Order: sequence, then structure tokens, then C-alpha cells
Amino acid sequence: MSEDYAYNPVLPEGMLTEATPFNDTYYTPDIYDTPPPNCGRYLILLWSVLCALVSIPGNTSVFVASAWYHAIRLDNISVILIRNLAAADLVYTVTVILPTIWSVLSKRWALGQTLCYAQFFLGYMTFLADVILVCTLNISKLTCLLFPLHARTRAKRTGRFISLIIWGVTATAIIPLVVWVTMKWVKFSNSSYRCDGTFHGSSSVWWVPAYSALFGLLPIIVVVVTTAWLLRFVKKVRGLQKESVVTNIAVSVVYVVALVPYTILQCSYLFLDKETHRMFYVHFYRFSVFMMWINTTGNHLIYYFTVVSYKNFVKKMFSFKTGERSTTVVFNKNAQSFESSSVFYPKDLSDVEVRISSAI
Repeated sequence: MSEDYAYNPVLPEGMLTEATPFNDTYYTPDIYDTPPPNCGRYLILLWSVLCALVSIPGNTSVFVASAWYHAIRLDNISVILIRNLAAADLVYTVTVILPTIWSVLSKRWALGQTLCYAQFFLGYMTFLADVILVCTLNISKLTCLLFPLHARTRAKRTGRFISLIIWGVTATAIIPLVVWVTMKWVKFSNSSYRCDGTFHGSSSVWWVPAYSALFGLLPIIVVVVTTAWLLRFVKKVRGLQKESVVTNIAVSVVYVVALVPYTILQCSYLFLDKETHRMFYVHFYRFSVFMMWINTTGNHLIYYFTVVSYKNFVKKMFSFKTGERSTTVVFNKNAQSFESSSVFYPKDLSDVEVRISSAI
């Protein structure tokens, strides 16, 4: 049997070969190699295309708006964290969601074992970055509200330093995966149409739940606690502070909804016997994996409805009037005078005789 089974999914359910790693843990190959029915495959394709179409332009606009146009007017650290969150979501979309579309269409992994390996680790790295960034976003905003005088001294370089630390922690957290999951243990999953790792050895029985609790359950607890705390400030703050608090709360809610199913799945080793877990995994794995994409695609929609400056930026960007200045000259026939303004809403159209719009 060829060694390239890692991206060759054609095997009957339950069939094991020398190229199919088998171990005494819960990760058995037939769990990963259970393809959905055709209707399920079409739903996955539709969901993947929709997420890609929403995520790529949306997260790109957030990154551009915060990096070059300063169109997200929140506190400095929140803006930088939001920018990094958009960058992580973009990388996840390119490395995970787009290849999934190709895999669903071709019914196999056609990009080679090296890219299969890269998809697995880049997907996990950006996922962990998302987790830590959302937690830091909430904690940062909460400290701004609890210590307002100290918050005024925090500059952009503080936000950049925090972001650098987050990416460093994320890269460090990937090291155990590199140690436990070598290239031959990364394989294409018919169930999710993406490359995933099969953790081998007896140590994975305790290591996988511990890793999931640290980067799955604990962040959810942090987000829930900080969100509940932020809710106390909604009626107390005004202006940009209120926009920021509402944005954090909405991002947190979407994060929890998207990540709870996958966290339950990974922590289920702790309270389910092997056979029960096997059936649970088969039916719940696909749902939990694709639910996580809500967190990747939904944030920029939240900013559109909660951050006025970003909403105005998006409207200008899609109005195709960039670089245009409009001047409205209004003549009133009764007063025999005129007034000039950039925006004019006449109460009586009979008073308006001439409007001149000049564009540069």
C-alpha cells in the first residue's frame, strides 16, 4: 500500500492497512474516513463557499480599515487586536476553508502531503491565535473600564507588543503538536474534507483532553466571565466606549457559540467510554468542525453593526465614490440667495431650482 494514504481517502469503512496508522487510543481510522452522503457533501460545499465569500472580503476590509485608513475608532489596543484577529481569520480561510472547497469538489486531497501537513498546523495555529486574541480583547477592554486613568497611558506600541507576545505563545503551543504528530500521522479526513492529525501512543489518551481543556475550555470560561462583567458597563458608558463594549460582547457571544461544540467533542474523552465516544465522535465531529467557521466569518459583520466608523468606511468603499468630493449648491427662488453644503435634505422640492455636483 502506498505511503501517500495521508491524502488518498479511498478506503472502505473500518479497513486497516499497513499505511493506515492504528493505535490503542480513541483515534481509529474508520472514524475519520466516514464520508457524508451526497446531500451532506452539497451542504458542506455550500457552507464552505458561503464562508469563503463572506470571510475574505470582510476580514480584508477590517485589516485595511484598521491598518491604513484608521477607520475603526476604538481604543488603540482594541484596534490592534482586531487587526490581528482579522489577519488570523484570513490565514485560516486561505489555508483551511478554500482547500476544503477543492476537496469537496474532487472528493479527495489533491494538493500533496506537504500541503496537507501545512494545512493541519497552520489551521491549528490560527485557531489558537483566534482563541487568545478574543480573550485578550475582553481582558483589555475590562481593564480600560476598571482603571480608566491608567488606560489613557497605553499607546499603540503596547498593543503591538501584546500582539507579538500572543503570536509567540501561539507558535510555542504548536510545538507539542509537532512532537506528537509527525507528517505520516496527518491524513485527509473524508468526514470533514480537510487534513487532520491522528494522535498516536498511549500518552495521547491524557494529552488530548488536557490540551483541549487548556486551549478550549479555559478560554471559554475566561470569555464568559469577562463578558458577564462587561455587561455591567453597557448602560454606564457612552460614545466610543459603548461601541467598544457592545462589540466585545457580540464577538464573545459568537466565539462561544462557535467553539463550544468542538470543545465538548475534544473533552468528551473524559466522561465517555470508548464505544460510546466512538459513536458520538462519528456524528458530532463534522458538525463541530464546521461550526467553528462562524467565528472566522462573523466578526467583521459584528463590527459593521456596532462600530459606526467602520460602517461608514464600508459604505464609502462599496459606493465606488472614493476620491470624489460632492458639492451641492442650492438656490432658493423666494429668498434670492443660495447656500452651499455637502449634504442637503430639502423639505419642499419646489424651492430647489439648481443642484450642481462637481467631482474631482
